[in-house]
Amino acid sequence: MMERVIQIDSLGKKYKIGERENYRSFRELITSYGKNPIKYLSDLGAKIGGTRENDDNYVWALKDVSFEVKPGQVLGVIGSNGAGKTTLLKILSRITKPTEGRAVIRGRIGALLEVGTGFHSELTGRENVFLSGAILGMKKAEILNKFDEIVDFAGVSKFIDTPVKRYSSGMYLRLAFAVAAHLEPDILMVDEVLAVGDLEFQQKCLGALEYTSASGRTVLFVSHNMTAVRTLCDSAVWMDKGKVRRFGVVDEVVDEYIQAMTSDRDKLHVDQFDEGNSTNSNRIRLLRFEARTAGRKGTVPQTGVDAEFVFDFAIPKENPIVTLDVIFGIFDDRGGSIFGCGNQYNDEQIYDPPPFGKAICRVPKFPLRPGNYRIDIILKGHGSDRVELAENTATFRVNDGGHSGFKRIPHSKYGDVLVSQNWICEPIDET
Repeated sequence: MMERVIQIDSLGKKYKIGERENYRSFRELITSYGKNPIKYLSDLGAKIGGTRENDDNYVWALKDVSFEVKPGQVLGVIGSNGAGKTTLLKILSRITKPTEGRAVIRGRIGALLEVGTGFHSELTGRENVFLSGAILGMKKAEILNKFDEIVDFAGVSKFIDTPVKRYSSGMYLRLAFAVAAHLEPDILMVDEVLAVGDLEFQQKCLGALEYTSASGRTVLFVSHNMTAVRTLCDSAVWMDKGKVRRFGVVDEVVDEYIQAMTSDRDKLHVDQFDEGNSTNSNRIRLLRFEARTAGRKGTVPQTGVDAEFVFDFAIPKENPIVTLDVIFGIFDDRGGSIFGCGNQYNDEQIYDPPPFGKAICRVPKFPLRPGNYRIDIILKGHGSDRVELAENTATFRVNDGGHSGFKRIPHSKYGDVLVSQNWICEPIDET
């Protein structure tokens, strides 16, 4: 049986709201005992046996977390902000102690949890490489052996003897990641390193992480970039409100996470409206949005099939508008823009829109791969001397109905838009 490099059992971490943990010297402890020994012993007993204070004053950043990681496994750690991802990595990195449970680690850990951890602003890049490397557990001989690789990877050779306080945030990040990436630990933990830096450097970071995993070492990768998680990781753990919501194969976990993030609470959907309700506002309003297969209410768009985007709106009779523009942009689950549509782009003006109306945009042979998407909607009403806006964000899903025209849909790393194509092969005239 393959040995586990990380074993987490019933892990929990509790923080007191609005207060830091106090660390007192031995002299302060003796003084406190001398002033009021009964209160001191009572407080000590509360800390050992549980707090006497109201539980509302505390929050569990982690609660009853259990899973295991095997050697060479690349684990994506996903979840919304405040889910406990960073707290989990801080416990595994021995930065903080758990309140309950245990985490057993086998092997040397390299962690990049915050950009530039261990850097000193007054020191040069060269000095910080040695300082940070030592903090991360590297010996001086290791740092010397890898120094040129680290500097080359970071792309800061020209400024290596300049104090890092004069570095841009991008330079600072590149050097910090370069040190951590070249540590060659048994376990590498990275928290949102791709959130900063240009596209070229992000690709270098992913390449370094792929090399780390290919060499048989274990990687824990925290990110909100689901494409990067899918590409890099073979498994994932979904953290939700301090607990493990799902642990398993990366595609299954990410799909379930995205589906939950696009639940009804995030959707704009008003099934019924009437004139009485709609005239409560003196501004144009978007009442309902639906993305569907063309002509079929209650369905979802399908790849390769005509799709319709339906926008129900209301315009107060006492405040009419002359023309109406409906504009929307579609984004992937990472927030990347895919394409936009609008009646004004086709010069299809909507003149004298009714008080209650429905604008429909049809997209032939819908070109997006199956998945979850976000749509930003703008209704722009033009009056004689005014412009009124109604804005909303909604989500929708695209299904694979088997009509994409592809025998195999290209990998998601190549993007979400599927382009129709035909291939031929011809000989080259050698004369």
